[in-house]
Amino acid sequence: MVHPADYKGLIKQFSLVVSAILVFYIILIRPLAQQGMRMLDEQINEAGIQLEKCIPENEESVLPKKEFVQTLEAYLRRSSRNYEQLKEFIDPAREYLPEGTQEAGLYFIEQLHITTKRLNRQANTLKIKIPDSFGFSEQMPEEAADVALLLKELDIIDRITTLLMEEGVKEISLVKPLSALEQRDEETQELFYRELPLQLSFLCNSSTLVNLLYQMKNFSPALFVKDIIIKRQEGLFLQVEMLLSRLVVA
Repeated sequence: MVHPADYKGLIKQFSLVVSAILVFYIILIRPLAQQGMRMLDEQINEAGIQLEKCIPENEESVLPKKEFVQTLEAYLRRSSRNYEQLKEFIDPAREYLPEGTQEAGLYFIEQLHITTKRLNRQANTLKIKIPDSFGFSEQMPEEAADVALLLKELDIIDRITTLLMEEGVKEISLVKPLSALEQRDEETQELFYRELPLQLSFLCNSSTLVNLLYQMKNFSPALFVKDIIIKRQEGLFLQVEMLLSRLVVA
């Protein structure tokens, strides 16, 4: 027989997993939409109400059958695995700032120089014009965690700029990180995730744009297209203004 305290603990774990999955569902389908967050709250509350009905009020109450508990445990394990896979796709676990780095800010400056030099070399080879700089502030943070976020921004800039050049855009006029945003629980202020926005401007033809969007769909870390403006230029080229976002799980 399952003890009520153990069962309550299982229900609590199940509720946390369901909540986490719902959070990521809303993030993927409707990133940062207030309406989506309200829907999330309603679904979590409803799930909690339904789960509370399964918890016995006292020792003399009839406990759920063993088969039901085993089914719940199996579902919890599957949900946990799915959550970890989704988390790994959105924000892969990678070492951006090597452990034991003494001067985190200096390390970022070195990586920025290396990345910029490599991208310029690739652009010269492909005869594609790219920005002279990527808009990072000259004021480097002192905290290692803040530098790690900058390294994640630099990583996505490196990846997306490389992708643009490999897909054959004619020109890249802007690749610029914007201020990071935070999404927290309204009541507890617990951090759910950070958003790292990225602004792009480039010139390409329609087939290249289609290919780019298809490639971005499979990016990991995941990229979300928050806004896109397309203006036709002379000839067959399109001027594309795009706002992308990468999520960093807390």
